[in-house]
Amino acid sequence: MKTVPRYWGYARTANGMFIWRSSATCRADAETEARKVAERIDECENMQWLVDQPQRGEYPYGVTLREKLLEEINDSQGRLQGFITRNHAGAEVLNVRNVMFLDWDTPIVKEQSGCLFALFAWIGRLFGGKSKTNEESNPDVRMPEPWEEQYPWATVSELKAFMSGVTDRPDWGIRIYKTAAGYRGIATHAPFDPTDPETLRLMERFACDPVYVRLCQRQESFRARITPKGWRCGLWPDKLPRYFQFYYPLCNGFFDHLKKLTKYLLPPDYSADEYRRRREKYRAIQNRFAEMKEAEVDYQEVFSLYQEQYEEAEEIYDRASAPFATCRYLGTVGSEFVHPEVREILNIHDKTTRALSSEDLTLA
Repeated sequence: MKTVPRYWGYARTANGMFIWRSSATCRADAETEARKVAERIDECENMQWLVDQPQRGEYPYGVTLREKLLEEINDSQGRLQGFITRNHAGAEVLNVRNVMFLDWDTPIVKEQSGCLFALFAWIGRLFGGKSKTNEESNPDVRMPEPWEEQYPWATVSELKAFMSGVTDRPDWGIRIYKTAAGYRGIATHAPFDPTDPETLRLMERFACDPVYVRLCQRQESFRARITPKGWRCGLWPDKLPRYFQFYYPLCNGFFDHLKKLTKYLLPPDYSADEYRRRREKYRAIQNRFAEMKEAEVDYQEVFSLYQEQYEEAEEIYDRASAPFATCRYLGTVGSEFVHPEVREILNIHDKTTRALSSEDLTLA
């Protein structure tokens, strides 16, 4: 498991790039590591590999994700088992060293193409066309799998590869949840090692999201979002790709980006007095940013000002996400046994995600 990111430190390269590293002991160690990396970068002639952005949909592999540490989780023997962080979009994330989370996303393109196909079929029927049923188009109708009657909620395309591979393991137990974008599984019968090649092969065999599989391998932990995504709760139409990040990454256009944050921190349900108070505060911060942009920048003050806005963004996120759930429990495939090392993580997951809520909550 990657080092717990308790402290963060940065260093600047010769061309002004900010390099961040974390430490489990103190900020000085983090800054030392950042300086070492910055010095190596300055020695490199080809900088293109550093400035190229990760491909869309990819996680920034290779280093610990720069997220705010919220809580550490120890097992019954006092050893670190995992920790909860807040990601760049405001959501809380559970990072665990030995509880296997599985992830299956529903491809958006697939959904869109399915809708288009249904639309064209309807138009064809409207003008007298005859659509073929499955029995007509495929005379050899597939016989249902043995598990389909026992687990009817698992007969979706995203879970078929998993069900075909896991139902022949009667001693296994996998809890299945519905998420806003697909499905999630938690192995409860035994702990797993995310760096073990066999674990990775299993996840690939179960047709898990390949981006998620690579993330587990690189970060040496399993990872699951346990609170809703802010944009699914009606916050920030641009989904906050930059503005909600602990220790904001200084870069070109930093001040312009930071000033834009203020308009997202004033939800319409605030009273007029509260709205006016916050607006005056943000205008003062914006004026200070403008002064610092023209003069020699005091980055420690920048971090302090940004942190104030970050904390208020946390408050607004918590209020907006309260009526939503992250996932909904569907059922358990196989054994109901829960391994002692899994139980505490499972309790945290189910409570925080509101997966067992009796209310019909919208998934976000």
